[in-house]
Amino acid sequence: MNLLTQLIIACLKIHHVGPISVRNFLKENLNFESVLNDFDMLQRKSKGAIQRAIKQGDLDVSIWKSYVQGAQEEIILAKIEGIQLVNYQELSYPQRLLTLHNFPVIIYAKGNLKLLNAKRSVAIIGTREPSKFSLERSQLIIQYFVSKGYVIISGLAQGCDTYAHQVTLANKWKNDGCVGCRIRSADLSTR
Repeated sequence: MNLLTQLIIACLKIHHVGPISVRNFLKENLNFESVLNDFDMLQRKSKGAIQRAIKQGDLDVSIWKSYVQGAQEEIILAKIEGIQLVNYQELSYPQRLLTLHNFPVIIYAKGNLKLLNAKRSVAIIGTREPSKFSLERSQLIIQYFVSKGYVIISGLAQGCDTYAHQVTLANKWKNDGCVGCRIRSADLSTR
C-alpha cells in the first residue's frame, strides 16, 4: 500500500483541510508511516489547517485513527473496483493539472493512466440531467474530437460526464475516467 496516498486520503478527511493544506503539510520532511501511526508526530509536524483542526478539537487521536482506517478501506475498495489512486507526486498524474493553483492532490482513475497525459485530450462535462437533445449533441461533439485525435476524459459524474464515457467505451475510442474526490461504492455502481 502506498503510504503517501494513504496519508493524503486521511488528511483530506479532516474538516476544512483541502489540497493546498495537504501539499503544505507534505512539504515537511515526513516519515509517512510515523505520521499515520503516531498522532503526536502529526501534531508536531502539522501547521495551518491541520494544526487548527487539532487546536479546535476537530481532530484528536481517535478521530485520526478512524481517518487512517478509513483511508485504508478506501484504498482496498478502489483496488476491488479496479480504480487506481494517483497522487500528485506520481509521474502518471495528469501533469497539466499541476499548473492549477488548487489542483487535486489525488485522483481516482479507471483505465489507461497513460491517456491522462495524452497531448490532446478533452473533458466532456455538463448537466447531471441532460435532455435527449443534449445527449445527441454531446455525441456529435465527442465524435468530432475523437476524429481529430483527442482522448476523451470523463469526470464520471452522473449525466453528461457518464454519457461521454459510455459513448467512447461503446465505440472503442480512447477514453479515461478520473475523479478528484473520494470514492463511495454507491457512486461506482452507476458507472
